This record gives sequence, structure tokens and C-alpha cells, in this order.
Amino acid sequence: MRSLRTIGRAAGALVAVAATSAGALPTPVAAPAPVPVVAAGPVPVVAAAPVPVVAAALVPVVAEAPAPVAPTVTLDRAEARPGGRVLVRLAGWPAGTVVIEVCGAGPAGCAVDSSVQTHLAGTGLGGAALTAAVPPGGCPCQVRVTTLDRRLTAAAPLALTGDPGARPAPAAEHRATVPPVVTAVAVERDPGWWSRLGGPARHTLVVRLRNDGTAPAAVTMSVTVGRGDDPSGFVPPPAVPDLAVGEERAVRVPVSLPALAFGTWTVEGRVVTAGVAAPFRASVESRPWGPTALLGVAVVVLLAVELLRRRPRTAPIRPAEGSGGAGPSVG
Repeated sequence: MRSLRTIGRAAGALVAVAATSAGALPTPVAAPAPVPVVAAGPVPVVAAAPVPVVAAALVPVVAEAPAPVAPTVTLDRAEARPGGRVLVRLAGWPAGTVVIEVCGAGPAGCAVDSSVQTHLAGTGLGGAALTAAVPPGGCPCQVRVTTLDRRLTAAAPLALTGDPGARPAPAAEHRATVPPVVTAVAVERDPGWWSRLGGPARHTLVVRLRNDGTAPAAVTMSVTVGRGDDPSGFVPPPAVPDLAVGEERAVRVPVSLPALAFGTWTVEGRVVTAGVAAPFRASVESRPWGPTALLGVAVVVLLAVELLRRRPRTAPIRPAEGSGGAGPSVG
């Protein structure tokens, strides 16, 4: 038995030695757990969000230009009789000449014979007196204003009353194509005392015209008043009848100045015929002496009060003691 145990131990030792010399088997290593892949769905959304913001920040902001003011036409009355006078006021128009005429609504024609032309300054303000006439085709009617190039048009309704059988305006006859000659321009001062005291002044512009052409001249006038070289104050234009060939006429236009108007005032205007303008200019001095006189009186009164206040006061003279009573007695 001992020999068997000895043989068994020896066999076990040999097996151990063989295992040691051959090297121990490697211990199996557990594979790393697979890393879960996270879906990248939200990533492009988060990354793309600021892109349009940055792009919008890089785009320059362009300020919108103010919308142009549309031209307007206003009348001093809503209805008129054929042959009556209508004052047309204009605003918001470009500088240049415009045609004013009574037209029928829609495609109906216009009363060309009674149409007028007026030249507008850079302020876009102006006006003219128009003679109401029934256009070809009758009414409903309107006062239509159009630039010479027909690019801008505006209108205001006008009811023509009176004779319902009024005939349409006759066809236009031969007219002058150049304005009359402006032979003289002057301003007649307001003769009243109120303007000299500083109140509103009503002067009169006198323009002398002469028609040197070979045809009657239809004339319209535009007048402005104000300070400086470019007056912009609107003056109601006068109604100027046609000038016959060789006729000379003085046109008088009332020009009003406000109260306390000091200095030099410029009156500027144009005489227009067939779209051709003849300019004219005049000036008037406004020196009301009323405010100056009142100021001078106020200064004199203040000086007098100041002198009286500074004048030294003298004490009253009292009689000396013993000087009064009865005189020496005579024995």
C-alpha cells in the first residue's frame, strides 16, 4: 500500500512539474461590455438652431424709405354753374407744369377750351382759377389735374348745376404757345395805419403783361410770398382773362403779410401759357413803426421812473429856537 501511495504521489509531482514547465493556461478575460450607441437625432437640430440667427445677424438692415406723398387736388366749392369760377388748390406735386381741366367721369372727354396750366415750384404747392365748363359727353364731372408727361393724375369731383341743357364746351381754337411779355412788376404798399402799427398788411402785386404773339394768349399765374430767395407762402392766384393780340394789361394780385412782419419779403411768380413759364420777382420792405414807438415810450417811462427813484430828498427847514414869538418891546 505504501508503495502504491508513493507511486501516486510521484505521478502527481510529475504532472505538476510538467504543467509548470509548459506554462499555465491563460485565464480567460471577459470581453468588455458593448457600449450602447446613442441616437444622434437631436444633434443636427441643436447645431442648426443658431445658424439662421447668425445669418440674420450678418444681413444688413435696410431702412425703408418713406412712402412718397400722393398728389392731391382740393376745390373751394363742391358745385358750380357753367361759366363760374372754381379755385383749385394743389399739394404734393413735383416741380413742373400741370394741366387743370373739367372732365367727364370715365372715358369721356374734357373741356379743353377752359383748361388752364400752372407751374409748380419745388414745394409742390400751388393752384389756379378754373372756369367751369360742361365737357363733351356731359357729367358727372370732375376737375382733373395731370402733369405734362401724363405720369401723375389726380382729380376732385365737381357738380355742375344750373341750366341742364348747357351745351358742351366748343372745340379749342388756335391759341398762343408762348406767354405774354412781363413788362413791369411792382408792389403797392398797404396804405392803412393798422399795418404801420404792426398789424397784418395787405399789399397789392401789380404785373403788367403784353401779348406780342399772333394769337390770343390763355394766361394762368402762380404767386408765392415769403422771406429769402425761395418763398413758399401760397397766394391765391387771380383769374386772368385771355389777352388779345397786342393787348397790354395790368394784373393786380392781393398779397397779405402777417402781423409784425419785419424785413424784406420776396414775391415770386410765373406767367404760364401752353406749358411755357415766364418768371417774375419783386420785393417789399416791411418796417412797421408802431412797435418801435411803443418800445421807445416804454424806455422813456422806465428812465423817468428810475430818475425819480434816485433823486435825493431834501429835509424840511425848521426855524431856529428863540427865533419865534413876539419881538422886543418898546418902552
